[in-house]
Amino acid sequence: MTIGDRGEKNFENHVSQDTTNVLGTTIRLLRDGTTPEDNPFVDDANVLDEIYTYGHRNSQGMTVHPETGEIWQSEHGERDGDEINIIRIVPKPVE
Repeated sequence: MTIGDRGEKNFENHVSQDTTNVLGTTIRLLRDGTTPEDNPFVDDANVLDEIYTYGHRNSQGMTVHPETGEIWQSEHGERDGDEINIIRIVPKPVE
């Protein structure tokens, strides 16, 4: 599920980069509303567990590529900043 970053333009920093809220994020939940244990930030105290990706501003659509299985997401931004993003999760380094 995607969540837009704001309903107004009166802000100093883009809240979509603030991982202590879900504004401007793609969140991933199970059908019962709980967070999957393999979400990418579950063990990061600085990021909400339900966040799958962040920094997306205002997503408009999302689909799964029929051949590759990649998640494609469209978003609109200010000043002609519209984008198509392929959502990729970078694996955490093994310590």
